[in-house]
Amino acid sequence: MKTVVDLKDEHRAKLLKLAAHRGEEDISGILADALEAYLAQFQQPDEERVKAALKLEGALSDEEAEEMRRAVEELRASRPVPDSRLPRPSGLCAGEFSVPDDFDDSLPEDVLSSFEEP
Repeated sequence: MKTVVDLKDEHRAKLLKLAAHRGEEDISGILADALEAYLAQFQQPDEERVKAALKLEGALSDEEAEEMRRAVEELRASRPVPDSRLPRPSGLCAGEFSVPDDFDDSLPEDVLSSFEEP
């Protein structure tokens, strides 16, 4: 998939230089690698998170731990987070819009070419 990203000229020049050094013609590979590295830091495996949490055992007094537990419960209650592992029910927007008959048709040539221009 192609997308448009605004970059400063000096950043684009540096990325193009890095791409050329890697033998690549464009910066997409560098951006993909950078995004993967950035996102990986937020995807710590559960096993590692449990080990890190267990290392904290005994770091708080019973009173501090209870206060922390209450604060966490209040926060969870005030900002419920949907479980992203659950499948979303189909038909949530039924009747709110209709898909045009030509939805799967090719885009006009001028529109297609606008995605390929630098």
